Amino acid sequence: MKTTSLSENTPSLQMITEPASIAEMGRLLDQVFPVEKTGSYFDDFPVWTMPWPERMIRLGVYKEGRMVSCAAGRICETRTPRGGLVSVGLIGAVATDPMARNQGYASQAVQAVADWLASRGVAAMFLWGSEHTMYHRLGFELCGSQVRVPFRDLGLMPSSKNGEWKVQSGWHPGIFQLQMRRPQGLAIRPPDLQWMSLHKNVEWRYVESAQGRVIAYLGYGRGMDLQGMVHEWGGEPKALQGLWMDFLSSFPNAELLCNEGLLKDLGIQYPTLPLEYLCLGKVVQPELILNAFSRAHQGRLRPAEGGWEVTLLHQPTHLLSSRELSKLFFGPERFAEYGDTWEPLPLWFWGLDAC
Repeated sequence: MKTTSLSENTPSLQMITEPASIAEMGRLLDQVFPVEKTGSYFDDFPVWTMPWPERMIRLGVYKEGRMVSCAAGRICETRTPRGGLVSVGLIGAVATDPMARNQGYASQAVQAVADWLASRGVAAMFLWGSEHTMYHRLGFELCGSQVRVPFRDLGLMPSSKNGEWKVQSGWHPGIFQLQMRRPQGLAIRPPDLQWMSLHKNVEWRYVESAQGRVIAYLGYGRGMDLQGMVHEWGGEPKALQGLWMDFLSSFPNAELLCNEGLLKDLGIQYPTLPLEYLCLGKVVQPELILNAFSRAHQGRLRPAEGGWEVTLLHQPTHLLSSRELSKLFFGPERFAEYGDTWEPLPLWFWGLDAC
């Protein structure tokens, strides 16, 4: 197996590039995550198998010639309310052999991935995981918000199709065309079609017009996670609501994974629900975040020992750590020190965006 040492000081930390080492990484992930006996981790997360050396890194920690821990990261762009894009890093595929835990291997791999992403100029990085203590130690903080709404509580109105469109099942390239036009979340590019279409455990449904064009879609489930949830959706509002109604008849207990802004934009009535955290985030370049997401906020940020000096709307200057910056920028709680002078910035990742 051909690998490359990243540093003479860390000879056990190696890049994963060859098919054999990617397969070894997959076996480690299968050992750690609750995949089906006949399936694999990469069935649910095929993005980590993509050959993108300029925008992706996979790292393994090796002990006595065997991979005992791994992590991966990729560079993406997320859309902002001002119509722009900002570069962010996503971290995933983090696993450690159960017989090699509590030795700092995962922390070593994740930190190296984070350093690689930061060196490529990302404004922030995000990840999803249950090991909050480890991620907090590495500078990540729970942030952002999402809600899970039962379909039966959405107040959907019956929609007459009038023979103009019909509901179909399965993956269709037209779904991807709509995903590339979605207003929130990651900016999907043509190269993303490969991994998006490889999800073996997602149930896709879409509305096809009389002219054979896909005009609305949804994705349901993903194997080991996102169970019972519609996590990808979009298209023409009337066709989308008709698709939801059709889906509800088959899956009456399904939930819609979303944020409140998406439902408000569609004019959908929904009950008040508790907010959940969206992810763990770490701000790397706060000026880029402020400039990309800000809605006429006046602010000043200056690096200082121990963190950043932040002044907003002529308020007193506060010294914030990178973890506190994540809470300040993305909430969901309002940052107490700034009271009503600051609203959390909108942040969203669709289900298959999340790693």
